[in-house]
Amino acid sequence: MPLSRVRAVAGVEINMNRIERRTTCPTCRAVFRRALRRCPLDGNELQPLPQDPLVGETVGGRYTIRHVFADGVLARTYAGIDEHNGERCMIKVMYGDYAAVERQRQRFTREAEVGSRLCHPNVLAVVDAGETRAGLPFLVTVHVDGTPLSEIIALHAPLGTERATRLLADVCAGLAHIHERGFVHRSLSGDAILVTHFRDSEAAIIVDLGIAFEADAESTSLARRVTRAGKLVGAPAYMSPEQGSGAVLDQRADLYGLGVLLYTMLCGRLPFDGTAIELASHNLSGDVPLIQDRVPGLRVDQRLEQVASKLMRKNPSERFQTANELLHILEVPTLWST
Repeated sequence: MPLSRVRAVAGVEINMNRIERRTTCPTCRAVFRRALRRCPLDGNELQPLPQDPLVGETVGGRYTIRHVFADGVLARTYAGIDEHNGERCMIKVMYGDYAAVERQRQRFTREAEVGSRLCHPNVLAVVDAGETRAGLPFLVTVHVDGTPLSEIIALHAPLGTERATRLLADVCAGLAHIHERGFVHRSLSGDAILVTHFRDSEAAIIVDLGIAFEADAESTSLARRVTRAGKLVGAPAYMSPEQGSGAVLDQRADLYGLGVLLYTMLCGRLPFDGTAIELASHNLSGDVPLIQDRVPGLRVDQRLEQVASKLMRKNPSERFQTANELLHILEVPTLWST
């Protein structure tokens, strides 16, 4: 493959250069992302990875791994086939180094649990999960070809009123479903959204649920333990003020991130610049600049900019209170309604 970076499936970019630098354990056949000498699972010395040891394997008794597709943060993604029905699928298998860390296993397992309890065309479906014969956690999703919204913004922003509104409505519909099922996403960003094609039009699908949690006291406590107190969790540029301050979160935290996403679609710039800590600080107390100040000379739809501004209010009670409330205002058909 001559290109090191191409389109994505399930929101993960292919980078063949990164894939070639992995190592593997000859005993448990785990793939490792970090530069370790020995396998933390069984102590054996790691070897270079000329070919992925899981290619050709069948996991969960039915999902055959066809080829390496991409590398993510916690897991390697493979293109596969469901032998029971012949359907294409994507199989995410944890790296061995992360699988050896209980906190990371909990995060990966959480993504499978949340995804399996959601059923909406604007949210990527997790259809199965389990462990390989060597004990590596895996999850299976439907196969979706597409491009991360972050990449579309980087290449084509400003997206224009009609396109931005349609994509916003799709993300909003997916969030509404997530919230109605009792979850808070808390890591919404352009990287967590895949744009695909459906019925001769674009459709946006939320694909990353790795740090979502149930919005109740017990689950909030668990989420904090899994992600460690005092550590920024999520995409700092999209992080709501209450998330940056460590307050209890509800669905309105995701709506703040949705506002940042709309802002970037409209002008191609984030509301603020800076390091992760500086971005979280700006979101906590800084006034969101007008797009005409951020990108001098650019004219955007004032109604949409006002929507973005309301979504990014510092006080959650001053934002739209639900994703459905915003959907009603947009009055745009979504993947679910068409």
